[in-house]
Amino acid sequence: MTFNYLKAFTPRGNDGLLITLLAAAGIVVGLLSGIVTDVRRDADGRVVARAGLAAAFWVAGMGFRSAFAVWSTGSGAADVARLSVEQPRVLTHA
Repeated sequence: MTFNYLKAFTPRGNDGLLITLLAAAGIVVGLLSGIVTDVRRDADGRVVARAGLAAAFWVAGMGFRSAFAVWSTGSGAADVARLSVEQPRVLTHA
């Protein structure tokens, strides 16, 4: 499964920005999940964690990640390629 996601590529155009934005979104979801997770010791000294809202962040994050993977390798592949090539010009002329 890992090899479906980890492939060598040469970043072109604005690939770095896209990678950075998506990584930042993942970091935010991870931090929010950590913030809302309650970890404590019970009366017997065992570590107990209650995810609650963190589970919702995880489900949402995985859902968006899966949806982006399907879209970017299917019907959105041309859009992602166009963004990779054209985005630097859009940012400099905006």
